[in-house]
Amino acid sequence: MVRINIVSFYRIAACVLFSCWSIETLATDDCSADALVSDIRKNLEVMSSYQLSANVSLGGSVVVSQISGRPSERLRIDMNIAQGGDSIEIKAVFDGSHQWVETRGSSRVEVLKISLSELVNSQRPFDTSYYLMGSGLLNGEDFPASLFTLLATYEFKAVCERGIVTLSGTLDEEEFAKYALTKRSQASVESRVRQYSERFSQLVMEFDQLSLGIKGYELGAVGERAIFRVDFKNLQVNEKLPVNHFFYRAPKDVKVVDITEELLLRLRSAE
Repeated sequence: MVRINIVSFYRIAACVLFSCWSIETLATDDCSADALVSDIRKNLEVMSSYQLSANVSLGGSVVVSQISGRPSERLRIDMNIAQGGDSIEIKAVFDGSHQWVETRGSSRVEVLKISLSELVNSQRPFDTSYYLMGSGLLNGEDFPASLFTLLATYEFKAVCERGIVTLSGTLDEEEFAKYALTKRSQASVESRVRQYSERFSQLVMEFDQLSLGIKGYELGAVGERAIFRVDFKNLQVNEKLPVNHFFYRAPKDVKVVDITEELLLRLRSAE
């Protein structure tokens, strides 16, 4: 996994973060985890576009993200990171050819450019190995792919009461190892499974019982306070997005830095 420590707070390549969704569906009367997970997957399979917001609480900081995309094709993330009295805005756009990352602080603007054709494949069309922390998505994945992965790598039990479905999951290390093989990283699969299991062995997800729309989730270790808390709002699916929604043009007088070759060199050295 590539790490680029330009600004230490928000560019971290070792965290798995999350997403949410809310889709009108015929909810099952069966409160078994398998039936519920199956219905959630069915909703994801027919999703053609999405827009949502994610609020992530992490280590005393709050990250608010607006996320939109077309599965496996386009992705846009607009983030606002509040830490103390400061605020940082990050815009990440995957336009089909490049990943653009614009970072706007109190005194300067930075723009990075990454060629998708040089770094991604059809199985992981957004995995350039340059990741953002707090977006509400898993590293290198868009919204539906993130949820597919979480549902595949944990074993769940379900409780349905007061209109809320709670899925409590324990990490399936065998399934997570299969997933880890598909991701870029400088660490071995064995070490990644061990480290992830130590930090994120437990996952709790809450859904609206009628629509099966996710309301939030927490991720942490057994017997410890959750490391992450994510709250989700305002998901809209299968609606037409503006024509220029995934178009990006760097601000005038801002130098664009192409880091494609740097990422390729780091990935090759890790092979």
